[in-house]
Amino acid sequence: MAIDIAKLKMPTVTAEGMEAMGLIASGDYSLAELSDIISRDPTLSATLLKYANSPMYSPLNEITNVHRAIATLGSKALRAAIMVATMRSFHKPNQTSELLWQHSQAVSNIAKHIAKRHYPRLADDIELAALIHNMGALILASNFPVQYDEIINTVTDKNNTFSLSEIEYETFGVNHDDITIAFIRSSRLPVTLEQILADFHSRPPLVDARDVIHQQTAIISLAHLLEQQINTHSTRLNESPSDSIENLQSLLALTDDDLENFIEDYDDLYMATA
Repeated sequence: MAIDIAKLKMPTVTAEGMEAMGLIASGDYSLAELSDIISRDPTLSATLLKYANSPMYSPLNEITNVHRAIATLGSKALRAAIMVATMRSFHKPNQTSELLWQHSQAVSNIAKHIAKRHYPRLADDIELAALIHNMGALILASNFPVQYDEIINTVTDKNNTFSLSEIEYETFGVNHDDITIAFIRSSRLPVTLEQILADFHSRPPLVDARDVIHQQTAIISLAHLLEQQINTHSTRLNESPSDSIENLQSLLALTDDDLENFIEDYDDLYMATA
């Protein structure tokens, strides 16, 4: 019997976060307005400063105030920072949630890095989509901690042949992609996120990437697969999309040198801070 998704405890964006995202969506705002809103939320302000000082943005000098952090990030990346604060305040730190959280952050960082280099017009939008691609897993882990710990133990066993989604479906009657879509809808996030992430881990392989939705899906899928190569120290979740690196590379018109250079750059940028 499937669980009732409507009864799950979902992450809640703070009032300040919702107000800021509403302004961003409207397109009618000033930097000062956003700064005033974010500054009213100490947790969100702290997260924003940490985010703006991360290796992805590589500021020349430490960013110490909200106004400059927003100017550095840009409004679209601000949405991702709001979601980081939301996710961090929602999940209870334990081995399972940290594994899921680190995976989500890594995929988001890799996807944005790919986009910045090869599809710069998508870089700001793709950050949020990649960050929440595994939100459903965090929600299931928070609502059913004992059962989900068992699922993670099973899926990370070296002898396991089943995907995370398959085991979730057997246990709950739904998988974490279903929960992610429910979260996107409940949080009134852009509908494009739903188009990118619907059945993300269980869809058929992509056959084209000619529009921005499929391009973002392809980039996040490639980031997902590359994360396993780059972060070899991390535990494998066995939940990768059905695409191959070679197919995604072809769809995105990336050469072998592109991937090699990207991986080297990413190692230099992030592994040095690990």
